[in-house]
Amino acid sequence: MPYSSIHDAINDCFDLSYAMALKAYFLDIAYGGSKCVIYNPNQLPFEKIAPCLGESINQLEGRYIASIDIGVGCKEIDLLSKYTSFVYGTNKNQDPSLYTGEGVIETLKLIFSQLKKPTNEITVSIQGLGKVGTIVANFCLDKGVYVNGSDINLQKLEAYSSHPNFNKVDVDQIITSHCDILIPSASGNVINSFNIDDLNTKYICPVANNPVENPKFLSEKINQRGIIFLPDFITNAGGLLCVVNELEIENTKKKPIKCITKKIDELLKQFPNQNLYKQAIQLFNESQQID
Repeated sequence: MPYSSIHDAINDCFDLSYAMALKAYFLDIAYGGSKCVIYNPNQLPFEKIAPCLGESINQLEGRYIASIDIGVGCKEIDLLSKYTSFVYGTNKNQDPSLYTGEGVIETLKLIFSQLKKPTNEITVSIQGLGKVGTIVANFCLDKGVYVNGSDINLQKLEAYSSHPNFNKVDVDQIITSHCDILIPSASGNVINSFNIDDLNTKYICPVANNPVENPKFLSEKINQRGIIFLPDFITNAGGLLCVVNELEIENTKKKPIKCITKKIDELLKQFPNQNLYKQAIQLFNESQQID
C-alpha cells in the first residue's frame, strides 16, 4: 500500500513480523515469524510488482513463504507463483483467510459463553467487512446476534441492508459504538489515544493485526477500564495454522482450529481480570529469555 514513507513501511513490517512470531509461539508450531510489505507510493499494479517481489523471495531460498494478506489475494498469489515457488494461497490451495475466520468464530463462541446471556441479546461491532469480517458477520447474524457493521466500501454494507439484526455504522463511529464485543477487522492502530477513553465494549476480539496503537501502553489503559482485550496474535492465528498444516502434509499431528480457543481460555483462566496482552507478551519473552 502507499505508505507515507519507507520508514513507515519498515516499521510496519517489523510490527507485523513480531506479531507472526507471537502467533507461531502460541500455536506451538516449529516455525518462526516473518512478514514482508510492499512499499508502493506510485501505486503500481501488482503485475509490475510481482517479478521484483518474486526475485526477492527467491533470494531467501525458502526461509520465507509469501501468502495472502491485505491487498494480496489468490489472484495476486497466482501471479506471484510464476516467479517463485515459495508461495501459498493460490487458487489450488485452501484459502488461509477462511481459517482465520474460523478461529475468530471459535473464539466468539467462547466469549458468548462468558457473557452468560442469550445470543439474541448480544451485540458485536465489526470494523471492516472484508473477507474475514464478512465470515464473522454472517456467523453472528445466523446466531441471532445484533451486528453493528462498517466499511469504507458502501457496497459491502448494502448486502446487509435488509437484515433486521444489522445496523450500518459510520466508519468514524464504529470503534466507539456500544457493543458487547468489538471486532477490529481492517487495518492496524484503529484503537488509539484519541478514542480509547470512548470505547464502549466488554471484549475486544481482533481480526486485524496490531489493532491497538502502542499496545504495551494502551493495553493497560484498556484493562483499567474493565475491557478484556484478547491478543490479536492468537485470535487471528487461523490463517497461519492453515498454511502450516498444509506445509506439514506428512505430519499426522495437524493442529485443529480449536487450539486457538484453548489458548485463549487458558489465558482467561490463568490471568482473570488482568491485562492479557501484557501477560501473553511476558510469557513469550520468558520463553525467548528476553528481558
